[in-house]
Amino acid sequence: MILTGFAYRTFRKFIRRIEKRMEWFRVIYERSGLDEPFPVYLSVILLYTILSFIAIFAITATLEIVIFHERIVRALISSIMLSIISSVIVYAMFMIYPAYRSSSRKYVIDAELIHTIGDMSVLAATGIPPYRVIEELAKVEENKDIKIELIRLLKSMQIGGEDISRALLRASEESPSEKLRSLWEGMRSTILTSGDLWQYLYHMHKNLVSDKIANIKQIASTLNVLSEAYAGIMILLPLTLVITLTMMSAIGGYVLGISPLALLVILLLLIVPAAGIISYLLIDAILSKV
Repeated sequence: MILTGFAYRTFRKFIRRIEKRMEWFRVIYERSGLDEPFPVYLSVILLYTILSFIAIFAITATLEIVIFHERIVRALISSIMLSIISSVIVYAMFMIYPAYRSSSRKYVIDAELIHTIGDMSVLAATGIPPYRVIEELAKVEENKDIKIELIRLLKSMQIGGEDISRALLRASEESPSEKLRSLWEGMRSTILTSGDLWQYLYHMHKNLVSDKIANIKQIASTLNVLSEAYAGIMILLPLTLVITLTMMSAIGGYVLGISPLALLVILLLLIVPAAGIISYLLIDAILSKV
C-alpha cells in the first residue's frame, strides 16, 4: 500500500501523458476485477520495473566480482544484461497478470453461471421486475466473481442513474465472460422487446448444461497431455542443463558473456521456480473451467 501511493505520487504526471495510449490495456484491466484505479496500477508497473533493474544489477554485480572474481568490465556487462532481462520479465508479468486474472475470472464465472441462471429463472418465474431479480440475486449469490458483476450492475443503476437497458449494456462491455456477456445482452433484448424473461433464462440454462458436459470431457483430455509435458520440463530439462553447465564450468568458457556458474545459480533460483509457477497457473486455469 505504501509503495502503491509512492509510485502514483512519483509517476503521476508521466502516467497522465501515456494513459490515453493504454486504452486497450484499460479494457483488459477493468475486466480483471482489480481494485486499484487504472492509473495507479500503471505507476506500480513502472516502479517495480525500475526497482527490479536496480536490485538485480546490484546482486549480480556483487556475485560476479566478489564470489566469482570476474573482471569488473565483464561483470558490469553481464549484470546489465541480466538486469534488462529481469526488468522485461517483471514488466511482462505485471502486464500479463490482469489478462490472466480476467481469464481466470472468466472460467470461474462460466463454471458457476449455470447455477446463477437457474436461480434467476426461479426469481423471474415469480413475476418480479428484472431489476428486482438482479437485486435479490446479489444478496444470495455465493460466487465472488459473479457477485462483483451483479453489484457493479446495481451500482450503475442506483448510483450512476442509468436505466436497466443502459446498465446491462455497460455490464456486457465490462464482463470478462462471454457467457455472462451473452446473458446481459439477451436480457436487454428481452426487456426491450417486452419478451418473457423466464422463458429466455430457462432456455439459456438448458444450453449451458449441454455445454458443461462437453467441456468436462475436453478438460480431461487436456490434463493428460499437460502431465506428460510437466515431467519433461520440470524434471528432465533442469537435470540436463545442470549437467551441461557444470561440465562447461569445468572446461571453461562463457555463454553470452556470463559464466556457467552464474547461469547455474539463475537456473536453480529463478528459472526452475518460475517454471513451477507457470505450471501451477496453467493447471489452475484449466481446472477453473470445470
